[in-house]
Amino acid sequence: MKFSAIAMLLGLACMGMAGAPGWIWYPEKPQDNSVRAFRKTFEVDAPVKSAQLLVLADDGAEIRVNGQPEKPFPGWLKFNRYDVTKFIRQGKNVIAVRARNGRGEAGLLCRFEIFTAKGVIEVNTGADWKCSAELPANWEEPAFDDSGWKSAKRFGGANLSPWNKLVDVSPFLVAGAAKPEPVPPEKKGRLMLDDFSDCSSWMGWPHSGMRPGHNVLPYQLGFGAGPEPSRDDGGSGMIDYDFIRPGGRIFFEKNAVYKSPAVAEAIEFDANPQGYECEVLFELMDRSDKTKFKTLPVKLSGNAWKRYRLELNAKTVENFDALVFPVSIRGLWFVGGKPGKGRVLLDDLCFVIDQSDGTGAITVHPEYRGLAHGVNRPVRQEYRIRNNWHRPVENTVSIDVYDIADRKLFSDRRKLKVGAYGLGRIAFDVGRFPKKGSYRTEVTVRNPLAEQRFTGWFGVFEPNNKRLNTKPMWFGVEDQGLRNFRYEEELHVGWMKMLGIDIIRGNAIGRQLEEVPFTDFGYEQYRKMYQPHFDAGIDLVFSYAGEVPGWTGKKFFASDREAFSRHMTRLAKFMGRNPGIRYFEWFNEPNLGYFRERNTDEYLASQRIFYPIFKQYAPQVKVATGGVVINHARAKKDFARRMYQENKDFYDVACYHGHEGYAAHVKSLETLDGWQAEAGVRKPFGNSEAGARSYYTHPDMFRLQAAELVKKITLTKSRSSEFYIWFMLHDYGDKYINADDSFGLVTVDNQPKPSFLAYNELIRQLADTEPAEPVELDKRLRNYRFTRGGEEIFVCWPQGSAFSFALRSSAPIVRTDIFGNETVIRPAGGIAFVDSGALPFYLRAPEGALGAVDAPLQVVGVPVFAPGEMGTVELELVNPYREPFSYTLIAGGSERSGKLRSGEAVRFRVPAAIPTDAQFGAAPFDCKLRLTGAGGAKLFDGSIALDSFVALPVSEKAGAKVILDRADQVREMMFDPNSPRWSGPEDLSAEIRLGRRGATLVFDAVVTDDDHSAPGKDAYVWQNDCIQVGIGTLAGDHYEFTVSGDGKGGATVWNHLRPRDNGNGAAWQVPASVKRQGDRTFYHFEIPAALVGLKGTAGEVFRIAYLVNDNDKGRHMRFMEWNSGIQPSKNSNLFGWAKIVR
Repeated sequence: MKFSAIAMLLGLACMGMAGAPGWIWYPEKPQDNSVRAFRKTFEVDAPVKSAQLLVLADDGAEIRVNGQPEKPFPGWLKFNRYDVTKFIRQGKNVIAVRARNGRGEAGLLCRFEIFTAKGVIEVNTGADWKCSAELPANWEEPAFDDSGWKSAKRFGGANLSPWNKLVDVSPFLVAGAAKPEPVPPEKKGRLMLDDFSDCSSWMGWPHSGMRPGHNVLPYQLGFGAGPEPSRDDGGSGMIDYDFIRPGGRIFFEKNAVYKSPAVAEAIEFDANPQGYECEVLFELMDRSDKTKFKTLPVKLSGNAWKRYRLELNAKTVENFDALVFPVSIRGLWFVGGKPGKGRVLLDDLCFVIDQSDGTGAITVHPEYRGLAHGVNRPVRQEYRIRNNWHRPVENTVSIDVYDIADRKLFSDRRKLKVGAYGLGRIAFDVGRFPKKGSYRTEVTVRNPLAEQRFTGWFGVFEPNNKRLNTKPMWFGVEDQGLRNFRYEEELHVGWMKMLGIDIIRGNAIGRQLEEVPFTDFGYEQYRKMYQPHFDAGIDLVFSYAGEVPGWTGKKFFASDREAFSRHMTRLAKFMGRNPGIRYFEWFNEPNLGYFRERNTDEYLASQRIFYPIFKQYAPQVKVATGGVVINHARAKKDFARRMYQENKDFYDVACYHGHEGYAAHVKSLETLDGWQAEAGVRKPFGNSEAGARSYYTHPDMFRLQAAELVKKITLTKSRSSEFYIWFMLHDYGDKYINADDSFGLVTVDNQPKPSFLAYNELIRQLADTEPAEPVELDKRLRNYRFTRGGEEIFVCWPQGSAFSFALRSSAPIVRTDIFGNETVIRPAGGIAFVDSGALPFYLRAPEGALGAVDAPLQVVGVPVFAPGEMGTVELELVNPYREPFSYTLIAGGSERSGKLRSGEAVRFRVPAAIPTDAQFGAAPFDCKLRLTGAGGAKLFDGSIALDSFVALPVSEKAGAKVILDRADQVREMMFDPNSPRWSGPEDLSAEIRLGRRGATLVFDAVVTDDDHSAPGKDAYVWQNDCIQVGIGTLAGDHYEFTVSGDGKGGATVWNHLRPRDNGNGAAWQVPASVKRQGDRTFYHFEIPAALVGLKGTAGEVFRIAYLVNDNDKGRHMRFMEWNSGIQPSKNSNLFGWAKIVR
């Protein structure tokens, strides 16, 4: 048994720690949809006082200790802590884990802390754990013999990428201890909290010593990174102060620092106060993450760089005896000396820790060299490698580069030695890229101590570099400048110019504008903040986010009408002096959060007061309503409808927020249309906050974010809206405490996501266009049509998988992909062939040139096959040209040739073999076709992807299984600070099986959900935790029903949709049960085939979709879907396919 090098617990040895916790898995490349078993045997040689389990698992896990409890402890990609005291015994113990991987990366991370009479025993995941690909009987019991099992593979420490970007791993980074001991010199290292080498900011809160109303805003007060050539990484932290009284105090905080706890013996940093005598002190949070402890101040003086060290002990930390390590820095207090204005430099803030396990011993970050690389120009990727160890380290640094389709384009590997506590730099020349696009980098740094990974992006594209748009709809972003330091703000303005942004939404806090009544100081602070945007030609939606000045009455809505009117008059005059302010938004989401319980009448009254004031003093400003949420479970009932209708004469623009996906966004806009129609009014809409998360989990999610951006902005522009504000410009998860954010166009590491490039191209394509009458190009395609200068521009995307289609065209077509790559398609004989691709794209041609046409080569019917099936596909080749052609067709492994006169057709049957492991869904049938017209003119020569599908097989032998457990299957219903996003499979996931008994469809499902709620009844059961099923017949009939618990131990099967209104909206009396066991809900229901328009005989095919709803504590939060078409579109053409087999 080893003694911990990290801690002593109240004089007792911290025992049994075989290395720090590490991510482990079975020694293989992780297999999709697989389960692996893990065991660890350990001894406890003293009575147990208490014990706790800390666990993370990708994707899911079930943990038992000595075969207990009956319902295992769940683990998923969300931190959980469990009390396991009653399951640990003196003597031999066994931990058994059943771990599941859905797709992609897989890993298990556990820490057991067992407090005994002798000390603390830690049992951590590592290479000493046993694992198996099989789960034999009784394998979880202590008596089971696992000697024949393999040793687990340890990938690295807890802070390993990608997991360190997906979830909080901080509880695993350090050992628990009441008090730290001095770290032996041979084990000493640093945990770097902020080296200020990236352009980032700390959020600040002024407390005393400033002018009344002086706030932490760019170009005034603040703390963040900026250029400093004297430092090894070229950057330093900078605190800008302006005190009019001695002892001024400002509090600063940063989430990335807060989320880095440690058992630390000291805090160290470098500082150069540049001749200003001042102090810094730290506010610590202990292991409980509840209690705050302040340190003594560290006095700074002199006019040169100096290393400062603050020991963490009873002499330096208040109430030190109550503090339980690890600790984190909740924030930093800056305390001024004499009155004055200037800048203090601070750098390389770190904890001093035992770094012998290698966790955090090396860090890797990209160098910022701008966001754009030119086409066919050399691309260099540079990285900073920081060694936090007390001696030099030899590293192996590797890089892989992938395109947007995950094809590897480049690999390289280099050696790099970095000195003790030193910084190394490495550059990779990764080549020239002939195509515009978003390229992913995977960088791995390995040394004998540690392994660290970094996933990033670079963009090859042509920036707009100026505003292209001269009329609404304005293209915008949100950037919360009041939380940025000056250098980050400058960077953001440059990014906006690069995009060609027209307008930003900037937030203001009312009490900051006029804290001192009847003064302009607060307004002037905000003018300075937004002046760089005005200078860059970027206009402003001035969003009055909340909190009117206290002297006007209440905190949120003023009770003193006269005082409120005076405040709004001064605000209107301020706006009248600044022509760059184009819109005024009155409160952020006033029907949510702390506004929700307020009186709606108060809000409506406030609009009536200030609207005429603004028309008098700021006539150029369009007054907008508050940015309300529409279909949101937490929205105050009728607030938005009353605001739009009753106050229709007191606003110019109807603002709303829409973070939902494209399909739900369509429904929100229909709701808004309905409200305005009821009131007989038609005011333009303004989408003042709407985005989509990229997460940091998988490249698919970054692609989906880019696609959602194009879809939602296109939809909004098609409705002649005033503006669209994408939320946000830059991810802020490193800044806001406990932030849940990946909405930005740029990552926290200042790298462009695919969505940045997509927005750049969308602006180029749609600037100064007008919405035009729709023209259907292909029924499988969603498209919106716009016109500009005699041209028509179609924004298109496939409603399902990618396919090939034909268009009638009287002129060449320019096809442009989502990133700006152009292909000119020249029609032959008046027909052009187009590949949709998977992502949105643009088609540009002279106005009126494009229309639909039947493709020369089509499938007859709908080819639907079960996995492992041998079948045939019938193809029809028709001549739509006005002249005869010769053809050569290669399909199904054979070649056919011939001639067809105009209008003539011929059919072929070709074999199709479906692999037994084929995935359910679209499986395009690829053909090669060459068409030659009169005189040998080439009409077409290329590949065509035709529709073909792999169906869910429905048999009497075993139920076909569908698994829902991935982020890309989740559809969030809401976003607000109090509504956490989906956190992993244990938050919500499902396994649904479909079989049959004769002509009856038999469904069995297991839904994992940590919170089960079913408040809805009858027609509203779909709002519960429940399962919805959609079925479509070949005749086009659409059925939809919901299965939910009824709150009485029974089940409700409610029919929502049925053709010809026969039985629509009624409960079906069919066999069904819904049972809850722990965090799992078990569903069983049987649907006679005739009830959903089917015969139920072998060979029958039909459409099908599943949707699993998640209701947490009475709120409809999100859903997961397999095939779309249920919510919100009610479109059975978007369903997948099923086939009844023997």
